[in-house]
Amino acid sequence: MNERPLTIAEYRRIAQRRLPKFVFDYVDGAAGDETTMRLNRAAFTQLRLYPRQQVDVSKRSMETTVLGRRVSMPLLLAPTGLQRLVHRRADLEVAQAAGEAEIPFVVSASTAYTVEEIADAGSGDLWLQVYPWRDRKALEHVITRAIAAGYSTLVVTVDVPLLGRRSKPMRPTAFPTCFS
Repeated sequence: MNERPLTIAEYRRIAQRRLPKFVFDYVDGAAGDETTMRLNRAAFTQLRLYPRQQVDVSKRSMETTVLGRRVSMPLLLAPTGLQRLVHRRADLEVAQAAGEAEIPFVVSASTAYTVEEIADAGSGDLWLQVYPWRDRKALEHVITRAIAAGYSTLVVTVDVPLLGRRSKPMRPTAFPTCFS
């Protein structure tokens, strides 16, 4: 019997076995030669937790506020585009899980679902990622629908003036035969 994965590396190995190669390469990869990704991973390994001894831990809480809203822990689920490549209901299930965990879910501007479908699936605080599109009418339309669906916050993203060139998925061997 297989045990439940406990580490990110174990989840990564499972994903590599189960996902089509081009999907795994997209999810696992980054733009260019992946230097920034490697530097981020290296920086993360430098973080340390320093436990304190002889502290009363009988009443623990990670609860805090983010932008004046109560959250159960100092965490937001960041916008992750194209989740449906990995799992057909990913965006919906992430919305549901975030609601259950009482943390905000920042819905990606490149989700495969409507803002209404995600709002119906979740019960928590939904934030919407938007890019300052040139088509202001389309942007206003999406924002109006998100407000009507109960989204509380807009996350204006300006980090992608051009899409980064992702080398792994561009390799011919990375695409399934249906793209040949």
